[in-house]
Amino acid sequence: MRKAIMAMALCFLAAAGTFAFAADVQKLVEERTVTLYPEGQLLGDMVIGARGKLQFIYVDRTLAEAVRVDPSVPEWLSWHAHHWGTDPVKGKTLFIVRYEAYKPWDFNTGDLAVGGRKVEPGDIRTRKAFVIEGEIPSGTVAMLALAIPAEFAPPGKAVVFAYMEESAEWVVPKK
Repeated sequence: MRKAIMAMALCFLAAAGTFAFAADVQKLVEERTVTLYPEGQLLGDMVIGARGKLQFIYVDRTLAEAVRVDPSVPEWLSWHAHHWGTDPVKGKTLFIVRYEAYKPWDFNTGDLAVGGRKVEPGDIRTRKAFVIEGEIPSGTVAMLALAIPAEFAPPGKAVVFAYMEESAEWVVPKK
């Protein structure tokens, strides 16, 4: 009887630890996310008339390691965060761009900019076959990984993230 109670207590603690860790990863993602709403207008907590939603998620060692050890993170996050620490990303800053179309959207990666630098095809770490561009229908959700030269998104500095005329400034966390 005592062993059964101990086993249940251990299972409960393990489950509670997993949920707490998942919440930590979610918090890390929220702290590292910059959101733009192309063609949208913010009214308090509401967004009106946006073509879609565009999120730049900064991937650093802290987030990459948290994602690697947490089996409950979304597949898209673990898939794109695995680029962190690889040779093609060394000396660069990694971002995951997650975009969702609310209305039909003519999306072009060349219209993205980080730190005043337009995204170039060589910056995209996601295989070309998996990058959704051009006319995308409403409801489409897609992601891609970008490796931007570090001087355009240095830790501790304010950086402007843009899509066409929409932009937001964000301070990249220090290492």
